[in-house]
Amino acid sequence: MRTLTVLFSAALASTARAQGDGGLAASMEEAYQRAADKAAPSVVAVWVTREAEKEPSTGNSMLTGGVFVRRPKDAPASGTIVDEDGHIITSYFNVNGKVKTIRVTLADGSDKEAQLLGYDSGADVALLKIEAAGLPTLKPSPMAQLKVGTPIVAVGRAPDGKGLTINPGIVSAPARINGRGVQTDARMNYGNVGGPLVDAQGRLVGVTCKVDVKWAASFGQNSGVSFAVTWDQLERLLPDLKKGLKRQGTGQPFLGVVWNQNTDEKEGVPIESVVAGGSAEAGGIKPGDVILEFGGEKTQSFDDLRAGINRRAIGDKVKVKLRRGEEILELTIPLGERPE
Repeated sequence: MRTLTVLFSAALASTARAQGDGGLAASMEEAYQRAADKAAPSVVAVWVTREAEKEPSTGNSMLTGGVFVRRPKDAPASGTIVDEDGHIITSYFNVNGKVKTIRVTLADGSDKEAQLLGYDSGADVALLKIEAAGLPTLKPSPMAQLKVGTPIVAVGRAPDGKGLTINPGIVSAPARINGRGVQTDARMNYGNVGGPLVDAQGRLVGVTCKVDVKWAASFGQNSGVSFAVTWDQLERLLPDLKKGLKRQGTGQPFLGVVWNQNTDEKEGVPIESVVAGGSAEAGGIKPGDVILEFGGEKTQSFDDLRAGINRRAIGDKVKVKLRRGEEILELTIPLGERPE
C-alpha cells in the first residue's frame, strides 16, 4: 500500500508541475478532492422505488445472477451526466427489477423525474432521461494515455444525495468486460456504482459498474476488484440506448471450449472439452482438437483465441482451422452468447 501511495504521489507531483503549480505536489487529500470537485457537477443521485418483493428466507431482498442480494433501502445510487440534454448513464444493476419510479437529484439539489430509456445488462449500463438542458458534462480522458497504474478516483453521491463519496485507486487491468471496460482497485458499492471514474485531472475515464453481487450479499461491497465501462465504449452504446435498446444476457460472444493446459502441444490451442449446447459443439469441434486459426488469425495461445472471440459479435460466423489427429479441418461456426 505504501508503494502505491508513493507512486500516486509521484504521478500527482508530475501533474502539478505540468499544470504550472510551481512544482509543488499537493497532499493526497487535496489531489483527490481536486479531481472530485471537477467531476462533482456531473454526478447525480439516483433514487429508485420498486414494487414490494417477497423476502426470501435469507433476509436478502433480490435475486440477481442466482444470488440473493440485499439492497440498502432509502439510499440513492449514483449516475453520470453524459450530455447537456439530460441523458444520464448509471449501472443497470441500480435500476433493474420491478421499478415503479426513478428520480434524480442533480448537484444543485434540484429533483427530476427520470425515464429509463434503455439498457445493456451484459455491460451493466442503463440510460436515463430527465427533462433538462445545459447540464454539465465531463471532458474525456485520453484513452491512449490510460495504462496499468494510472491513478484514478471513483466518485459517487453520498447517502444524503448531496455530498460526494471518493474512492481512489489505480487502473489495475485494461480490456475487461469483453473489451468494453477497465478493472480498478477503487472500491465500488451500491452507493457509488454508476458514478464516474475520473483521472487525476478530473476527466472521465468511464462509468463504474458490476458490483460483485456474489459476495456483496454477505459483505456489503466487493473486495477491490472493480470495473468501469470506458467513455469511448459508452459513446458506441449511446445511440442504441437512446433508441430504446433493452438487451438482456451477458452480451458476450461465446465459443464454448475448455483449454487443455496439461499438454506439450507446441502449436495452437489444444481443447480438453466442449461445453454442451455451445457453439463449438454445434459446429463440430471435439475434445482433442487443436485450434490453429480463428477467423483467419493464428492462435498461438489461449489468450489469442479469447481475444479473437472478444473481437466478434454474437451470431458472427467464424472460420476455425484445427488439427484432429493428422487431419487438418476448416469449420465455420456461428458464435452464441456467453451464459450468465
